[in-house]
Amino acid sequence: MNSACDNEERTDDDHEGHVIDSRVNDARGLMKDVIRDVNFYYGSIGRQGWIRNPTYREISQLMFLAPQWVEGLVQKEVRTAARLATAPISVMKGTPILGALGSGVAKGLLGYIALTQVLNLITRGKSTFQNPEEDHKLDAWIPTGENSGFWLSPMSVFAEITHDIIRLGESKPTAYEAIRQVGANKLSPLGRMAWIFASRENSQGQRITSTGGMIKEMASQLAPAPISLGVPARALGHAIAPKLVSPPPPGALQQRLLGAAGIKVQPGQSNVQQAQRFATEFMEKNGLKPETGFVEVPTDEPSYSKLRSAIRNDDPKGAKTMMEELRKTHTDEQILKAVRMWAKRPLTGSNKGEMLLLTEMSDEQFDVYAKALQERQELWNNFLDWYMRN
Repeated sequence: MNSACDNEERTDDDHEGHVIDSRVNDARGLMKDVIRDVNFYYGSIGRQGWIRNPTYREISQLMFLAPQWVEGLVQKEVRTAARLATAPISVMKGTPILGALGSGVAKGLLGYIALTQVLNLITRGKSTFQNPEEDHKLDAWIPTGENSGFWLSPMSVFAEITHDIIRLGESKPTAYEAIRQVGANKLSPLGRMAWIFASRENSQGQRITSTGGMIKEMASQLAPAPISLGVPARALGHAIAPKLVSPPPPGALQQRLLGAAGIKVQPGQSNVQQAQRFATEFMEKNGLKPETGFVEVPTDEPSYSKLRSAIRNDDPKGAKTMMEELRKTHTDEQILKAVRMWAKRPLTGSNKGEMLLLTEMSDEQFDVYAKALQERQELWNNFLDWYMRN
């Protein structure tokens, strides 16, 4: 009898012990998950990253800018997306759906969406969902002039990598090119040197056509201007000596100042850029090809495109330098003719394609198209005025 009672008591004790151990293990597992989520959320991944070997981690730090921080951003977005995709399974199992990581990202995105709605109501008098721009249905417009401004996206802070891919996808021909550019932007000076050598492209994505040009571009990466001072210093230099220092690109200074305040924005495209984009997409969608002579391949050599860019950016020094380079192989008559033809040529690169495009445009696209034609004519007039003065 006593033996039977003892066995029953031991069985009850063992069962209770298993329950306690199970609860302890569950608590430890939960703590481990929370700690991992918090580390990924703030980018403090330590040895939890893909590269765990100390030597390889040091090499990655030489080749990339803050590689563990960037990996933390990628892991944060990938893990959040995966948890959203498997949410139904988590509901059936009774486990947390998003966890600390996904919950933080979701709350941040919702907060920013509310903010962009308020901003867009102030600047445009309507919600972001009513924006005519198809790629900015969640973004708030922050104007800086009559036809200039910035886009503030909810994804710019809490889904930074995805936002960069979407943003670059507006100007790159393929998603692969956009992802490739995002990777290139994360390289350190040594990493950029290796990238230039392997790809023969400069930081603007232009093809380097000579060995000397490649060596010069690689050497320039060894003494880059500090990221936080380059644009402001250039703007100050241009204000003091406009004939010696070229101005930064339009909107670059405001973008850098907003970035210093923790607000990541995307410059709005000009009407010419917007119209050119949907014209190119229209040609690709309908299997049409531009006529010969209408395609410009970006390289590091002097070009009409760079001359037009200098005129557009109100950069007389850059325009003069580019004009002098073009004069080595072209007459002034040829240069004038090329700029005039650009102002009048079809955006599709084809007269037939242009007529088809006009018949299928929406009202919003036609408005942008008309403004683009006006902008090109104004650039031609500005170039002609600059040419006559010089």
